[in-house]
Amino acid sequence: MVKDASGWIEELLVEAQSAKLPDAPQISSTGALAYSETLGRRVRADSTWAEHAVATYTKAQDAIGSENWQLAAEYVDFFYDEAAVIFGFFRQFIPDAVGFLAERGFERPHLLEVNRRLLDLIRLPDGRPFVAKERWEEFQADMRSCLVAIGAADKQAALGHLAELKEKWRQIQDRDVDHLYGLLSEAANTWGETVVGDFFDAIIGPLFRTRYAKFNIKQHPWEESLWTNVYLAFEAMRGHLVGPERDGNMEFSEDEDRFTWRFNPCGSGGRSMSTDSVEGSPPRMESPFNYGVTQEEYDWAWNKKGVCYYCVNCCMVMQLMPIDHFGYPVRVTEPPTYPNDGTAKCTWHVYKDPAKVPERYYTDVGRQKPKSIPVTPA
Repeated sequence: MVKDASGWIEELLVEAQSAKLPDAPQISSTGALAYSETLGRRVRADSTWAEHAVATYTKAQDAIGSENWQLAAEYVDFFYDEAAVIFGFFRQFIPDAVGFLAERGFERPHLLEVNRRLLDLIRLPDGRPFVAKERWEEFQADMRSCLVAIGAADKQAALGHLAELKEKWRQIQDRDVDHLYGLLSEAANTWGETVVGDFFDAIIGPLFRTRYAKFNIKQHPWEESLWTNVYLAFEAMRGHLVGPERDGNMEFSEDEDRFTWRFNPCGSGGRSMSTDSVEGSPPRMESPFNYGVTQEEYDWAWNKKGVCYYCVNCCMVMQLMPIDHFGYPVRVTEPPTYPNDGTAKCTWHVYKDPAKVPERYYTDVGRQKPKSIPVTPA
């Protein structure tokens, strides 16, 4: 499984290498993909940020349609990489969430009952139980079938397998989100919604300390971290299959001060607020799910009511924790709330200079903007 080795340990290992090959070639014969030393894996090598806003799924479709078979194979293979990073995260987050409930006093029979109930809510469209690792194997089989069709230059078969590949991944990642959101709501129902911040601190805190350490300008020059920050925003949201077609395409713009993304919906919390565009299931705040949104205002939820509990992770890991640890947010978020009319968009901003992040994004999370941002080391 692909690991998102983007933390300080990966950087340390890269620095420890005694020698590097000069002028190492790109790992993609078409130039579509390149190797990132910072992330320790391959990345998309688009020439502009606007190109990164185009879904890898769409890139693969277009390459198949134009019968550029080498390029098509690379994009299909990279679609798998994007999915695998997220799939790996949930294989950690869900067990950690169950562990959080256990540490708070849930006994094994209670944990079994809770997870059975939640998994029963997220059966596959054909009625089969959702078993994440089993469905992942089926996803991998579809990827192989797609690559075989590409190798045979069979356009119709390749497009058909690609569509099935994307749909299986959507089913997996959406159900993983629902499972984690359900566990989170179970915690809030048991101990009150003030536990939501503790929940995410327990399961997301370790990720923050590794994945986000590179954005601390007390340790790394911001200009070296900005590319990685922006790139990971694109890659993560392509992998979450954002957008009304659930294909990973997104709105993106850039101005003098910042980069901006808009998702309607994002593929996790935002998608939970509306009727499922593919399966027709209701918002997760409604029956039979009845998952929670904030009833009061909290720093860890932008001091807004109606924030989906799952969305709190973006507030904490991108805005609140970085402010407390680094003195500024890594990304800032303008989240949708529930209920809404279905047109609300989640908006992200990354500022090119962290000193230019407006005061409001600090006060949104109960903080004050420092008078100065620490000097970036040379």
